[in-house]
Amino acid sequence: MPNYDRRGFLRLTGAAAATSALTSACSGSSLGDDGNSADGGPVKIGLLLPEGGVYKAPGDDQRAGWNLYLELNKNRLGGREITVVTAPEDENPDTTKANAEKLLKKDKCLVVAGIVSSANIIPVQKMFTEAKVPLLSTNASPAPVQGVKYGWRSSFQNADPTLAIAPYIAKTVDGPITLITANYAAGQDHAKVLDKVFKTIGGKLAGDPIFTPFPMTASFQPYLKQIEQQKPKAVYCFFAGADAVKFVKEYEQFGLSEKFQLYAPGWLTEGGILNAQGDSAKGILNSLNYSADLDNAANRKFVAEFQRKNGRAPTCFSVQAYDAGWILDKAIAACGDEVTSERLEKEIGEIGQIDSPRGPWEFGKHRSPVQKWYLREVKKDGDVLANVVIDELSTVGVD
Repeated sequence: MPNYDRRGFLRLTGAAAATSALTSACSGSSLGDDGNSADGGPVKIGLLLPEGGVYKAPGDDQRAGWNLYLELNKNRLGGREITVVTAPEDENPDTTKANAEKLLKKDKCLVVAGIVSSANIIPVQKMFTEAKVPLLSTNASPAPVQGVKYGWRSSFQNADPTLAIAPYIAKTVDGPITLITANYAAGQDHAKVLDKVFKTIGGKLAGDPIFTPFPMTASFQPYLKQIEQQKPKAVYCFFAGADAVKFVKEYEQFGLSEKFQLYAPGWLTEGGILNAQGDSAKGILNSLNYSADLDNAANRKFVAEFQRKNGRAPTCFSVQAYDAGWILDKAIAACGDEVTSERLEKEIGEIGQIDSPRGPWEFGKHRSPVQKWYLREVKKDGDVLANVVIDELSTVGVD
């Protein structure tokens, strides 16, 4: 089991300075009216992220990671000047789809990155596939979009953290567990995988999955009562954003944190969400593809620069958007003088290994990362409440 000194590592990296410059260069003038950048002008990229609502915090983290990559590369990707056109991701899928359509048809972006909510990406992905324009999701990744042409994820497959932690829970918990999750595409993915995989490795469910309203649940108390009625030995949940804060606080207030160990994908306690949860989150065990504690060269540089620019540690959301910049950097460079949407689709698929702060990863056959996952525990690290890596889980995303 690796031993991580989080405070020492962050002090070390916080004192470091890092810059990077691209070695490739192309010449040219303006962007063509059709959106193609065959004349060497700026490459137009869309960025579609939440600016408010339940997913504002992950959206802010993603924007910070994306902006950092551009800053470190002097607003150039693949040696080319970049024009970024932003549009808000809304909690309403129809509104998000309309904003995405503007990026495609009016702004003529060659590629679009972003999207936090799985409820939004399914209708949006279909539109991008039909338009033959790459959509690089920096978070949302439900089952229906896996393997779809012109769709890529720098994040994960939705159920990957559940797949990674399920064997640990089956081995550790002596008895059945309760599953509770928000009732939308992402939550349904976790429920299906846990129900199918958990049982095959010796785990047991205490009853049917408990689904809560999405995007916001007014009060979790009726559902917490259902947990007690199932009489589990532990609880596994999936919530993110504002719902994650509310669930964890009510779980503790209802007295369940003293009765049932809580397990979850790491988004439950990530970043500013953990700050809002406070001591209510102590002891939660979670699975995630990143921690600021990871000791590798790419992460040391990333953490130092992110802290310099933002005054706080990065999150998995930040890394996934930062990696999107890395991916497009290499794909645009590979296009040479003629950058088109169809050429970008081809070059993204041929990138190979991504040198990420989370550790090296590459796209699997479903166009999502094949990557390592880590077991983290929420506990005090000195005076700071943190998600501390206590073990490595497994590499998932191949199937």
